[in-house]
Amino acid sequence: MSVYTVLMLEAVQAFAQQFHLTVSQITPIQNGIENSNYFVTLNDGRELVLTLFEELSKTEAEVLSRLMERLFVQGLPVAVPLADSSGVRIHTLADKPAQFAPRLAGSSPMQPNAVQAAQMGAVLAQLHLALKHDPLPQEQTPKTEYNQVWWEVSKDELKPSLSLEDQQLLDQVFVRFSEEKQHYPNLPQGLIHGDVFRDNTLFVGDDLSALLDFTTVTHDDWLMDIAITINDFCTNYPDVSLDMNRFNAFINAYSDVRKMTDQEKLALPIYLVMAACRFWVSRLQIAVRNHLESRVNEDVLQKDPDEMRRMVVERLKAY
Repeated sequence: MSVYTVLMLEAVQAFAQQFHLTVSQITPIQNGIENSNYFVTLNDGRELVLTLFEELSKTEAEVLSRLMERLFVQGLPVAVPLADSSGVRIHTLADKPAQFAPRLAGSSPMQPNAVQAAQMGAVLAQLHLALKHDPLPQEQTPKTEYNQVWWEVSKDELKPSLSLEDQQLLDQVFVRFSEEKQHYPNLPQGLIHGDVFRDNTLFVGDDLSALLDFTTVTHDDWLMDIAITINDFCTNYPDVSLDMNRFNAFINAYSDVRKMTDQEKLALPIYLVMAACRFWVSRLQIAVRNHLESRVNEDVLQKDPDEMRRMVVERLKAY
């Protein structure tokens, strides 16, 4: 949730008229890396989140809004975009798809405890099961851009700009993952969130109140979602080692909702490596793009690629 598209209050006020809302204040949100986001205060005191989709087309954003509706009906703590009087949720602002959504209560847990890790594990399992039992029609399924093939291509595009040591590390991870995955051909699959980091969640106390930012939803092994989430919620920052108390709390709570298979348990270590590697690649990509496109204003967040590189090395040692 960074701000790549800078908006003036007057533009947001004009946009809000389509929803018969009156905006009194906007505040840029410096968090996340995919879209531009603002907190919006209405004249009656209510608060919303305005999102401009920097990568998705209007059609893809509409698919995402329908996904939010389905998840909300299934009891997941998600923010369903507001609809205008005609039922339309996605409009255009600054030539980009845009939406209003309720601002949900809570804050992101920068230092999660075991209870919060358990909450996250249970809700992630609920998310995985929700669309298994109530699948989206094929025409309403999000694109599968962020699958393993996409990550392979991204890795190859980045390699020429990296040191020889980093190139070798990337190749090592992808080769090992490919070799290990052949031993586990029947891992459960479905829609995954793909980016459940702490800053994409809100908690009120120890209770998860919101799961945010579904723009990276794709089809993949559920285990990849598990690994991505464990890597952030169960890591001892800044040394990037796993906190086993939180790890066990997460796994046990997840399995209470959806029992993990024996193959998933055996494959988890290499998935933790690949999950860290994916976000090392992602952060490197964002750094390159921010530089090339001069996306350097004070509301643009640049997450540290080296943090994920260190996690890759740490997870490899544990593996």
